[in-house]
Amino acid sequence: DLDLDGIPILYIPGNAGSGRQVRSMGAQSAQDFDTLQAKTGNGPQRITFFAVDFAEELTAMSGSAFAAQIRFVNHCVQEILRLSQQAWAKRGKRGLLPRSVVLIGHSMGGLVATGVLALPSYATG
Repeated sequence: DLDLDGIPILYIPGNAGSGRQVRSMGAQSAQDFDTLQAKTGNGPQRITFFAVDFAEELTAMSGSAFAAQIRFVNHCVQEILRLSQQAWAKRGKRGLLPRSVVLIGHSMGGLVATGVLALPSYATG
């Protein structure tokens, strides 16, 4: 069972990038959360990081690969929200129920994130 109790963030790597790049963001945000928690007694809402990994695919030169990544990321967003809703229900409907996912893209990953916003199946929120 996944304990998804934070704000969901999906990292999208750039051309020939790796989903493993998200590790430093996750580590730094956890450290910052703990520091704020220690100083104030209550910190900001936790963050749950997710990442897509396209196996270092070269998307800058392929329109079809780029389009496939956009569709895949859109599917990932829907799945993250579904899993978050299940986790929220298991917690007795306590805590945060995410209704959106923050997308962070590096280079071409940012263009993929922008492409998701243009899909007919994109749900605002």
